[in-house]
Formats: sequence, structure tokens, C-alpha cells
Amino acid sequence: MKWFFLTGSIIAIISVVTGWQTADWMLTFKISGIAFLVPMLGAGVFAGGFPGGGFGHEHAFRHESKEDRWQRGDWTKNLFLLALPNLIVLVILVGVAYMTTSSS
Repeated sequence: MKWFFLTGSIIAIISVVTGWQTADWMLTFKISGIAFLVPMLGAGVFAGGFPGGGFGHEHAFRHESKEDRWQRGDWTKNLFLLALPNLIVLVILVGVAYMTTSSS
């Protein structure tokens, strides 16, 4: 579990350092945005948040075992932890951009 958060933190740090070195904060926004969206979409799939194919959530997970349900929950939590540091970077970037544009 901590490895997912650590990996997300490393990606977030790399994106911030890359944006700082190139003076292109849009690059940081793109890297962190992708590193946030992809795990969150995966977490949504594992959580059953996107039912499709004409079946509801109850049909898709009705016949799974308790162990499968726990494993699916663990993957959902781990993918959320992978995305969390990048969400923090995105919130800070948007906040700084808002503060600098609204004060001028």
C-alpha cells in the first residue's frame, strides 16, 4: 500500500522538477494530470463505478467470492493512493495560477 503512494509521490516530484527546470508549468500540469486520471479511471473500474453493457452493478459482481471482493477493494484503494499525490500537485498548480491571474 505504501509503495503505491510512494510511486505516486515520485511521479509528482518528477513532474514538478521537470516543470521547474523547463519553466513550463503546463508540462507539470499534463504529467500530473495523466498520472491522476489513469489511476482514478482504474479505481473507478475496480470499484464498479462504470457499469455498462446493459447490466447493472449488482449483476457484474453478484457471483464473486469474498476474497475477490477484498482484492478488488485493495486495488481500488491502491490506485487511489497512486493518484493522490498528483491530485495535490494539481490543486496547488491551479491555486497558484488562480492567485497570480486574479491579482493582476
